Amino acid sequence: MRSWDYAEAVTIGVFENNDIAHECYKKIGFKDKEVTEKEPFNIIEMELKREDFILQG
Repeated sequence: MRSWDYAEAVTIGVFENNDIAHECYKKIGFKDKEVTEKEPFNIIEMELKREDFILQG
């Protein structure tokens, strides 16, 4: 069995000022979910849903 057989989605957080990482995650299919305001940097919550990942394969 693969890991995706158990998970419906994977979520990550990336610092708002980290444009390189943010763009990298978007390129592999993660989508912005919400922004959490934190000090010193806001965090962009991102999500990759199982069905979106499988469609890429």
